[in-house]
Amino acid sequence: MAYSPPPPFRVRVERTDQTEPTVAVEGELDVATSGELARTLRQELEHARRVRLDLSRVAFIDSTGLAAIVKPLREAKGERRIELIGTLPAQARRLLELTGLLPLLRGEEEGERQ
Repeated sequence: MAYSPPPPFRVRVERTDQTEPTVAVEGELDVATSGELARTLRQELEHARRVRLDLSRVAFIDSTGLAAIVKPLREAKGERRIELIGTLPAQARRLLELTGLLPLLRGEEEGERQ
């Protein structure tokens, strides 16, 4: 089987309404690309109480990719949230499960975990 490179990294902000933007990420989320996502999330969390995050087109995520999601959320003022939407690729899902972040980013309370 021939190697096929991952899609180029891209962060896109979609606004279907003024209060809850969707940040869609494509490609590999790693040390080389995580800064762009972190900047985008910080910017969106300044203006929105909840930001939807679509990682369905992420080919790979490492610890710096996780930090790019968690740090802006911790730094945000007030009751701000990042909520995952869409279907997670297996590798991203497993990483979020292992770190305990999946329920937090899915908006589940402690009693709702399966």
